[in-house]
Amino acid sequence: MSWPWITVLAALAAVTLAQTLVIIGLVTRTSTVLARLEAFLHAAQPDIGPPVGTPLPDVTLLDADQQPVPTAELRGRPFVMLALSPACGPCDRLLERLGHAPQPDRSVRILAISDARDAAALASRPLPAWITILHERGGEAARALHLDRTPLAVAFGSSGTVVGSTIPADADDLQRLAHLAQTNDSRQETRRPS
Repeated sequence: MSWPWITVLAALAAVTLAQTLVIIGLVTRTSTVLARLEAFLHAAQPDIGPPVGTPLPDVTLLDADQQPVPTAELRGRPFVMLALSPACGPCDRLLERLGHAPQPDRSVRILAISDARDAAALASRPLPAWITILHERGGEAARALHLDRTPLAVAFGSSGTVVGSTIPADADDLQRLAHLAQTNDSRQETRRPS
């Protein structure tokens, strides 16, 4: 091999190495920016839904058989209220992901809440048996709990007060909220005088 060819190959190797270093630098910077963006979004998320400590309003919801379910009956055991609308794209994706997901925490009830006209559409969806569909007329509970977007999941302790909320994307998000509701309940149990 002649000297000019060796120079050309060395130059190509140097250019390839330089491009590789530039790409690694860009990926590193991009991952830092993405990590900062994720931290910002998570920091902003506590403002979603009702503030922690908000009590469950005393209203009557309806089950799939149109039987009344007073919210007072929901107290006594932790639960997650999942505001859904079948017309909402993110809700539709969430429902697809929940279709075959295992129950997040058996000690925490998962209640899908919608308005009366969406309840029939939700009931016709293939939902897991661990999700109970409730609906309301008039939107009193939705207004009192600041359920102004869907999907929105709100965790309640057994006392019926909000312990956290999130915009769920999958069953893992519901699992985290169920764990929060259960953990909050355990803390309240240890604080009660005997």
